[in-house]
Amino acid sequence: MPPADPPEKARATAARIGEALQALGEARSVLAPWVIRHLRHDRDDRRVLIAGRGIVSDDATGPVVGLDIDDEAVLPFLLAARAQAVVSLEGVAEHRATRAWFAGGIASSFEAYFDTRSRREQALDDEASAVAGDEISRTVRWYVDRINETLGNEELPGHPKLAATAQRVLSLWRSGEKILVFCFYRETGRALRSEVSTVLRESIAADGRRMLGLPSRTSVEQVMQAIDARGESLFRTDSRPTRLLRARVEAIALDQGLGRQEQEQISELTLRFVRTAPFLARYVDLGSDDRDGIIERAFERTDLSEITLEEKIRRFTEHVATLVQAERDELFDALGAIQTGDRTISILDAAEHATRREVVLPNVRLANGETAQETRRRLMLAFNTPFFPEVFIASSVMGEGVDLHLDCRHVIHHDLDWNPSVLEQRNGRLDRINSKVERSGKPMVVYEPFIAGGSDEKQYRVVKDRERWFEVVMGGRIDSSEWSTDKITERVVLPREIVDELRMDLSVAPPGRGD
Repeated sequence: MPPADPPEKARATAARIGEALQALGEARSVLAPWVIRHLRHDRDDRRVLIAGRGIVSDDATGPVVGLDIDDEAVLPFLLAARAQAVVSLEGVAEHRATRAWFAGGIASSFEAYFDTRSRREQALDDEASAVAGDEISRTVRWYVDRINETLGNEELPGHPKLAATAQRVLSLWRSGEKILVFCFYRETGRALRSEVSTVLRESIAADGRRMLGLPSRTSVEQVMQAIDARGESLFRTDSRPTRLLRARVEAIALDQGLGRQEQEQISELTLRFVRTAPFLARYVDLGSDDRDGIIERAFERTDLSEITLEEKIRRFTEHVATLVQAERDELFDALGAIQTGDRTISILDAAEHATRREVVLPNVRLANGETAQETRRRLMLAFNTPFFPEVFIASSVMGEGVDLHLDCRHVIHHDLDWNPSVLEQRNGRLDRINSKVERSGKPMVVYEPFIAGGSDEKQYRVVKDRERWFEVVMGGRIDSSEWSTDKITERVVLPREIVDELRMDLSVAPPGRGD
């Protein structure tokens, strides 16, 4: 209940809100006939937002708090926060915009921190020295050098957000889902690819030991080899599981009116991916001798969206049936070019500045500005199928103008953005017509993890504040300088109820509604 005698400022604010509501009502009436692009009334119902620490618990209802930092990783984050404060004061002293790039980098991954430090430290130090004096420049440099020492003297500690993202990807993947992960820094993308591949490989190996009855001491590499051997044995060219799989897939394709050539192409593609360790671990009981039942049980296995593998293949064939021949050829070529065996890649060790070789799973793929346009196109087409890739880690190059919605409804914004419209563009890759969201009747799940305190939480609070105000007024320049964002985090949060009332209604008026 509001107080009987509210303060003068509260009364004035309430009066201004009333005036705004009246003006909005008049504007909506005038603009309604001219709206040609509109927002869906059910958009909020179609989405579940899980922020901060919720990525660990998968809780969308509790208070929004950030991820905790383990003891061994606390020091570099504390040093980064202190250095960021110095950079902010530097900007205030000289009335100019400053950015602490290293703070954003360390909140994303330790690998991104080293990259931002090496690429931007000269510009930062020169700028600080020229504008704010040698004392502040030395102060910033001292903090950053201590971070370098902390992270460079031994093996990197576990990064709280990197670990949380990888574990959520693992949980969703084990449940049969595909996952789209967005990040800002290229080095973070590489680190995520490595971390996600590692946790998935360890999970596959644990399942393999259990199903094949292998000793617990059996190494991950040995288990993976045993799974590959079992898959080759089960799905030999003339084996009964192979014949059953081909017959079932070709019957599904036939139901969609596809010709004999397309039926065989789709069954061959399906068999190609079924033989892989990631597929076998999720869909096949490797220890079973019931070769007739293996395919039946695999096709009946459901994902978190309650969609069976058989239904996924059916929807894939439906999609193929809508394509012209050139589009079918492009899709089949893309799937045929996707590597199904382990991939060996070169990794730059961020702390040691040395290159090493690392094996990553074929179902985990990365696309950034260095990825060729042809490869991005191929990955996009393949991600929209029941096959590889199953985890797609992407930078801003995949944030606009691409469709990734046919078989995915989970997105993780590992790195946020100061501009809420950028996040909405990313979400739009999945929230589209004929998407998995629509077909499953399940919401799109959006994860926005951030680390408690410091740069990461600051960015989350700022972007959410801007998101609320952008719903009230459209436009406005985005200022992401340290001083500007510091002030935004100090604002009183605009209540959701007032945002809903003041928001301009851009939906199309239904027939019969008043002018």
